[in-house]
Amino acid sequence: MATVSNITVIYEGGDVYTGTDINDLLGVIVTATYSDGSTAVVTDYTLEGEIASGTNVIIVTYEGTTAEFEVMGIDAVVLKDRMGQDVVYEWAKSLKIPTPTGDF
Repeated sequence: MATVSNITVIYEGGDVYTGTDINDLLGVIVTATYSDGSTAVVTDYTLEGEIASGTNVIIVTYEGTTAEFEVMGIDAVVLKDRMGQDVVYEWAKSLKIPTPTGDF
């Protein structure tokens, strides 16, 4: 039986709102390479890390093999300045994360 020899991760998502649960990230594609040379896209991997403001390293584990990718966390204030408050609220709502409160 072939075993996992390597995994590669492609992150096709963009910047994300700080506080986003890493398990809600969209666009994470994990490909396993097996000892017999075959490859397969897998979905039953685990993610470790958190999204803070700035560059965040997320660790992917599949069958004991790990890889990393980076995600840029954007603070709500920065996002509001860049795209407007309505966009922040709509984005948070679509990701099912709490919307910022107060004067940000």
